[in-house]
Parts: sequence; C-alpha cells; structure tokens
Amino acid sequence: MCSVCSCHDVHLQFHSLLSADTVNHKPSGQQVLAVSYQLQTSLAEANARLKKSYECLAAEGLPEAGVQLDAAYNEACAGISAFLSGEKGAAMALECVNITALCALNKRYLMMEAAALSE
Repeated sequence: MCSVCSCHDVHLQFHSLLSADTVNHKPSGQQVLAVSYQLQTSLAEANARLKKSYECLAAEGLPEAGVQLDAAYNEACAGISAFLSGEKGAAMALECVNITALCALNKRYLMMEAAALSE
C-alpha cells in the first residue's frame, strides 16, 4: 500500500473514531496521528523482516516448516479478521494490545542495552 494511501486511511479512521472535540484539539490529535503513523511504519518493517526470514527458511530447504508457518499465518489472519468484524471497537482493542506488546518489547530491549553497557 502506498504511503499516501496509508496517510489517508489513518486520517479517515482518526475522524471516524474520535469526536469532533478530540479531532479539533491539536496536540492530542497530532499525537494520535503520529503514533498511528509510527505503528504503520513498524508494521511495514516487521512484515519486511518476516518475509525475509521466511525466504531464508525456504532457502534452507525446510519445506515442511514453510507449510506449518503458512498454516499458522492463515489461522492468525482468519482469527484477527473474525475478531475485527465481530466486535465493536475491536480495532482500537487490537491497537492497544499491539502497543502494550511493543512497550514490553521496548522495555526489555532497553534493559538488555543497559545491562550490556554496564559490563
């Protein structure tokens, strides 16, 4: 997806999910848009890394692992799609879960980095 299209999608989601008062409040509105753009960038980078890892796995001659990964990926996509389509506010909940996971990973990374610097 092109970056301009992503920007328009984020902008539309922002206006559809938040009230006019929140949208017109510049600092929080800009913060929400900035976080959303950062999340999309992180997602694109993670997808690129996953694709590269998958290609490496396939190059190593492990076709049965590739089939298992495909099945797990398809099952995860189906589960996420069902959740998003079946629950009101599911997109916001999924974003919160992702942000929480990213914060936990960031905290671990910072802890490991601090431990490496202290040695």
